[in-house]
Amino acid sequence: MGRTGNRGQSAHCDARPPAETVAPASWHVDGPTPLAPDANTFDHLLLALDAACVGVWDWDVAGETLRWDRRTAELHGIDLDAFDGTMEAFLALVHPGDAPNIQARIAMALASGGSILEEYRVMRPDGSHAWLQGRGRTITNATGQIVRLAGVCADTTELRHEREQAGRAMQH
Repeated sequence: MGRTGNRGQSAHCDARPPAETVAPASWHVDGPTPLAPDANTFDHLLLALDAACVGVWDWDVAGETLRWDRRTAELHGIDLDAFDGTMEAFLALVHPGDAPNIQARIAMALASGGSILEEYRVMRPDGSHAWLQGRGRTITNATGQIVRLAGVCADTTELRHEREQAGRAMQH
């Protein structure tokens, strides 16, 4: 079942699990330990992510490779095969007014070893836009060096419109 997106646009959300996602063999995270990667937990996690229409992403900082699952590509309005896995390709999809904020948040997360939470607009091929929220956390190696930034992406277009309507109603 699809969710209504921006002004009648539909953010496609179906029940196929993202086949491109692979369970990590090991993690080193500054902060709480993530879920143990047993098969049962991993299957439940994939099911929950797909049911919630949430995509996953992972940026290899040193290798400068940004990996998306199928859902993240759909949320950004492109086919996964069309995404070249670079930060530049991602930023090209972001509304020009929002790209500097994303770049600043990423820089802060990489400098502090912290997390990122950013809501931003993406420009769709048909000229429309959608609001997405990216949330992630830095991942370090055994020596404490930040090697990855990984997280999730969700469509917040409907929620954004509801907040704007509530704000307008309160002004009147």
